[in-house]
Order: sequence, then C-alpha cells, then structure tokens
Amino acid sequence: MTFTNIGKHLKHSILFFALLILWTGCNRTAANPSASATATATATESRPQSTEWQFSQLWVNDLPLGAEIKRSGEILINQPEGFVRILDGQDLPMNQLIIGVHGYASEGYEWVAPMVNLARKNGLSYFYRWNWEDCPETAGQRLAQGIAYLYSLYPEVEEVVIFAHSYGGVIATQAAGSMNVPISVVIHTVAAPLAGYPRLMENCEPDYDESGKMIYPDFPGNIFHFQWRTRKEQDGAFRNLDYDPQEIELPGSNVTRLPASMDGHRLGHNWSVTWVIDAYLGIPHAP
Repeated sequence: MTFTNIGKHLKHSILFFALLILWTGCNRTAANPSASATATATATESRPQSTEWQFSQLWVNDLPLGAEIKRSGEILINQPEGFVRILDGQDLPMNQLIIGVHGYASEGYEWVAPMVNLARKNGLSYFYRWNWEDCPETAGQRLAQGIAYLYSLYPEVEEVVIFAHSYGGVIATQAAGSMNVPISVVIHTVAAPLAGYPRLMENCEPDYDESGKMIYPDFPGNIFHFQWRTRKEQDGAFRNLDYDPQEIELPGSNVTRLPASMDGHRLGHNWSVTWVIDAYLGIPHAP
C-alpha cells in the first residue's frame, strides 16, 4: 500500500472516530447532565424558590460625590426594584451581607456617600430598591423574603447587617419577625418613625397598641435591633409634628440619640444616614 493510500485511510479513520466521540458525548449529556450543571440545579432547588427578584449593579465610579451627588442619587434611586449591588472592584471581605434600605419618596442622594463607603470596605454591599407605596406589613414580608433569597446566594456569609432609613426602618423592623436566615441579623434603623406616621400609612391598617403606637412582631433570638434617633426639632420630616414618631419601646432594641450637628452643620433627617454608617465604618466626623 502506498503512503498516499495509507494517508487516505488514516484520514477517514480519524474522521470516523471524531464523529463517534461527538455522537457519544451528545447522548451522554442528554441522558446524564454534567456535574457542574447538576450542582447548579441542586443549588437552585435548595434556595427559596423565586423568579421575581431583580438584581442590578453599579460601580462606585458610577456614583460621584461632591457637586454631582444629586445626579448620583437619581441614578441610584432609579434602579429597578430589587437588590442593587455596589461594587468597588477590589478584592474585599465577603463575610458580611450589608443592605441599605431607603425611605419614603427618597431622592437617593442621602445614600450615595454611605453606599460608596460601604462598597469600599465590603464586597457584598447592596442597596434595596422597593415600592414605598406598599403598606408596612406587605413591604416587611417582601423584604424578609428577599433577604432570605439573597442569603441563599451567599450561604458562606457570617452576618447580615441592615441599615434602614426613615420608612425603610419601619419595614425592616416589621421584617425582623419573619426573617428566615440561620445567622445573626443586625438591624440599624435611622430616623425611623417606628411609632407610626399616619400620613405614610393612611391607606394601611397596621396594628396599634393602647397608646396609639405601632405593634411589631417579636424578634427572634438571632435579631439584634438598634435605633438611631434624630433630634426631633432638627429633623425636617418630624419637627412640625406634635409628637416624636421615633419614640417607642421595643423589647431588646438599643436606642441612641444622634448629635445635633455633623461637621458644623445641622444633623437632620437625610444626613443621619451618613453619620450612622460612617460611625459603623469608623469614619470620624466633627461635631
């Protein structure tokens, strides 16, 4: 047999075996999915079933501070409802799941610097965009479900930390009673009208106690609740009321009254978010 004929036979043999391997592989895949596909399916099945949660992301460079902070606030608050991950691009710790929850009719700017600072320290920093027209119980249950789902994506985290401002503090406190995660959940409510704010809930029917203050579910043992209250007379959202809607007794909740000023300026409703989160991060401010 000549080298030419041998070459032809080899070429036909190689083509035959290549087609045979390809056919076998396709049938094996159809009959028995790959290990990675199986692992993905198993992980999905073990999570709380949800197809409605939306996730988006922003980089810290998308949210410039200073003169552009109002524009950055518009970018942040105009994200789709759901969880917005804020990314810094560095290799950062991911042992904490940190979530910021905005308040009623937020313009977003009060959250820009706090979320940027969190994202520069922590690899799992999320902004929760929600429908502020929802009643407290509905919004609270949805937040609890969302956090359980988000935790299922990162089961290696050791702690969930929530910073919830204004009406967001109401729904985070409402969510505390039904938050189904097996680790510590630390909730910081900031300038939150936890006692009730009728104008916000005029179409809702929350439960009130004999003194006219809202009733919340009991906190499970893994919930740690902190209240950061502004000074009513300096808080633009509360100063014209004849009562302080932040005043409420919640068993197991720790209360701190914020200072009157920050860096020489009045510490009011919106900038209270910056003070609390910066204090958490160890970023100092002058009185």
